[in-house]
Amino acid sequence: MQKNALFVSFVLALLMAMSVAGCGGGGNGDGNIGDFFDGDLGGSNGEDTGPSLEVRDPNDQTTTTVNIDEPLTVSVENVGADVHYRLRVTGPNGELLHPGDGFLIVTDEDGDALSHTVVQHLDMDQSSMSQTAVRAAQTGDQGVGAFAVGDHLLELVNDGGEVVLERGFTVTDNPYVFCADSSGTAEASFTSAESVHAQVTQAGGTIEDGTYDVHLISDLNPVLFNGAGLPAAQGTVSVSDGSGIVDLGTFDDGAWDVVVDIDGDDRFTAGTDLLSRARRLHPCFVVQDASGSTSITGQIAADAGGNYRDVFDPLAASADVRDVFAYMTPEQQSQVTERLAVDHYVVDHQDTWSDGDTLSDVTTAVESSPVQSNALTTAPWRVWPRSALTSGCYDAVIDANRNGTYDAGTDFVDNIDNAGATSCGLRVANPSCTDNITITSHQDGDQFQSTAITLAGTVSASGTTSEMPDSGQVTITSGRESTTVNLGSASSGDFSADLPLFAGANQLTVSFLYPDETTCAKTITLTNGSAASANVKFRAQLLWDGDTDMDLHLVRPGGTYWNSTDDCYYANCKVGLDGSGSNSVDWGEAGEEDDPKLDVDCIACGNGVENTWLNEIPQDGTYTVYVDAFSGSETDVRVGIFIGSSQVATVNCGSMSSGSNTDTCRVGTITWSGGDDGTGSFTADGSKGSESTYQSAPGQLLLKPLKGDVYERR
Repeated sequence: MQKNALFVSFVLALLMAMSVAGCGGGGNGDGNIGDFFDGDLGGSNGEDTGPSLEVRDPNDQTTTTVNIDEPLTVSVENVGADVHYRLRVTGPNGELLHPGDGFLIVTDEDGDALSHTVVQHLDMDQSSMSQTAVRAAQTGDQGVGAFAVGDHLLELVNDGGEVVLERGFTVTDNPYVFCADSSGTAEASFTSAESVHAQVTQAGGTIEDGTYDVHLISDLNPVLFNGAGLPAAQGTVSVSDGSGIVDLGTFDDGAWDVVVDIDGDDRFTAGTDLLSRARRLHPCFVVQDASGSTSITGQIAADAGGNYRDVFDPLAASADVRDVFAYMTPEQQSQVTERLAVDHYVVDHQDTWSDGDTLSDVTTAVESSPVQSNALTTAPWRVWPRSALTSGCYDAVIDANRNGTYDAGTDFVDNIDNAGATSCGLRVANPSCTDNITITSHQDGDQFQSTAITLAGTVSASGTTSEMPDSGQVTITSGRESTTVNLGSASSGDFSADLPLFAGANQLTVSFLYPDETTCAKTITLTNGSAASANVKFRAQLLWDGDTDMDLHLVRPGGTYWNSTDDCYYANCKVGLDGSGSNSVDWGEAGEEDDPKLDVDCIACGNGVENTWLNEIPQDGTYTVYVDAFSGSETDVRVGIFIGSSQVATVNCGSMSSGSNTDTCRVGTITWSGGDDGTGSFTADGSKGSESTYQSAPGQLLLKPLKGDVYERR
């Protein structure tokens, strides 16, 4: 989630079709693109860097070139508080593209705007349309306007018609890949019994005849860096005369993107390889179970980054976490009957939902958001702004058929907390009791050069009942990463927890629930300077989402994986959350400054975070990063690589399972030269195998050390 930015993301194939689609459903029904906005959008705050208008590629990087079959994402930053703008698009022939008055942009009280997908539905009508028809719409054959190959102009226009900002971009017609059924018809949603196909076409460019590997990456991986290693190929596609299709098979629930490795190096090469994704908001395909009469229950209430949250603090300074959003990558196929939108409700909590229950929204209005083909929205959509929040216990409902009632097996409901208990889909804290919570270990705005902290403080009894809280938790959020840590009852009035920090600004919401159902919360911002110390040379950060035990390993040049002298891991390298502890490895001179460090061994963490780093370089050469599945199976393991304070890669190891042929992931190598004053580069790998696959010493017996200290987070 970018700071202070509106991301207007819309599919080029259908941008011109809004003159038709705008009349079909959603919003106020006047055919204007502004129907999809409620006039009061949320956003995120941060430093004012001046107004800007930029075009971004599907990986959220600034660009000036967009392929005609990719979404166009535009960031608008720092353009003033509570202001309406229009974003106009002019084609190569000088004509304004529809809508002629532009797309509506509305900033919030902080002058920020929010990520929204203006068009996310791939269909011109209720049934799937072929990619040929999509391209026909682009060329005007369907009676609507179209993007054309060539130079375009973006203009941000105020209410007085004045152009505030402008930016040019070029539309190309290069080869691309999309997801489809067996006939090659574009499709984005499948059941677990249906085969997913990837269709390759050269469009207006060229692809040499041949066979190319096709890789899948989890749509949870937010950025695919240039040079990032790709997971094992899912299949191969044979291209002849510029076209080819491959059956990728069937899949369990999830959301996936497709990469076709044109240059055959098992790494993503931007501008050469074909990438299906369109930011996180639009996966190539979603796999869902068939709809039935059983209630579809899951977490929906989320923050602006799509991170699920149980507690919302109206006093939170950061808009990243203060407003209530609806977000769901569908786990089951729903009967979406409106071709453009679903409705979002926030309602009073019910432990049990029954078919036919009336939906009565407690917010200012029922929100509508656009949908993906045959599926529910996968974009975070604001449903309740901070300015209108009322303390209490609520549920979030997605009304898929937009009939104002709850239909089991069709609509989605969030009446559960993050542990699955039907205690509330979301809680809004009472702002009058924020002073019940005092954080003694840190101050709002503190900055660190460490990867984790110990958060401590006190909580007082309720002013109305004089009772201490039943339970507490702290939610740590940074962009698209988030985790919740249990603080227990704090019956003594004191609380303390060891918390790993994500890179960058972390929003920490500490909350306690009292016996009278009152929720009190306090939110502070702590910034991790993307390093374990001010002079960090490089760092690896391991992230995973399950309640399992994944371990980070760093092997020195010429060393062997799992060798206690060569390999930094939980048994010999752990130095604690602040990095001040000692370890037993010695990679350089006397003392520990030139030795590697691991902050925590994160066991059963729920959302795990581990960091390994070097402050000094003991020797030039190639350092290798591994992940070991110590116990359990995990579906989304990923590692961020930082050189200095810059993140240079994210490697998605995907699914891993202890004791199997996916037990170990070889993340990649960091090659360093020039000692402490030198430079390093990263080469991604991402291959997986058993532990013995990566042990270079023949016949070496691998014995995993037993684990002692347990760092547990639920």
